[in-house]
Amino acid sequence: MYAGLPWHVIEKCISLVLLYIKSPDDIHPVLNAETLVQDNLGVLVSPAAHPILFVVGTTFGVLSIYWLWLVAKGLHHTGSKVSSGAAWGVAITVFTLNLIFGIILATLFPSFIS
Repeated sequence: MYAGLPWHVIEKCISLVLLYIKSPDDIHPVLNAETLVQDNLGVLVSPAAHPILFVVGTTFGVLSIYWLWLVAKGLHHTGSKVSSGAAWGVAITVFTLNLIFGIILATLFPSFIS
């Protein structure tokens, strides 16, 4: 919870600013349903042509790396005997499992992303 809150607040504040700056015609109704922040590599790939590459690209962004760092630091500082390496290992494992789950969903339902 503590790792997700700062990341989520930053993302929503940037989305709110972008909502007033961007034209309503530039906002995609499906791809930007959750947030208007496009800080990831997913903007380089067409979701209709390459859904798996789109999922991989959207996983790596500035805010997602910040979230990963917050999770690792939170695990390291809240656990009584959790080393920094173990905290980073768990955080990267959760990040990788999230990526694999997204790839599986993109493989099963490729037309849903487009």
